[in-house]
Amino acid sequence: MSTLSIVSPLPRIGVLRSGLVLASVLGALDIATGVMALFGGFFAPPEVGIVMIVLGVATVALMPFSWSGGHRWPAWTAVALRLLSSTAGLPAFFVVGAPVAGVVLAAVGILLAVLCAALVAYGFGGTRR
Repeated sequence: MSTLSIVSPLPRIGVLRSGLVLASVLGALDIATGVMALFGGFFAPPEVGIVMIVLGVATVALMPFSWSGGHRWPAWTAVALRLLSSTAGLPAFFVVGAPVAGVVLAAVGILLAVLCAALVAYGFGGTRR
C-alpha cells in the first residue's frame, strides 16, 4: 500500500533561494576576477576578464527578479549565465603549463555552477509558472 503525501512548496523556496544566493556570490566573484584579469593580476587574459565582468553583472542584475520565485525565466537565465561563465575555466585543463591553482579554481567554479543549477532546478521542482 502506498500513501501519497503533499509536499509544501515552502521548503523548496529555501532551496531555490540558496541557489540564487550561490549564483549571486559567483557573479560577484566573476566581477572581481574579471577586474583582476583586466589589470594582469589573474590567470586569464584581459579579454576573458571583460566577458567575466559582463556575465557577473548580468547575473547580479537578475537576482531581484528571481528572488520571489514568481517567474522562472530570470532564475534560469542566471543559471545559464553561471554555466556559461564556468566554461571560461575550461582552457585551464588543456593549456600546457597552466598553473595548478588555475586548474583547481576552474574545477571548483564548474562544480559550483553545476550545484547552483541543481539547487534552482530542485527549488522549482513541482511548480509550474
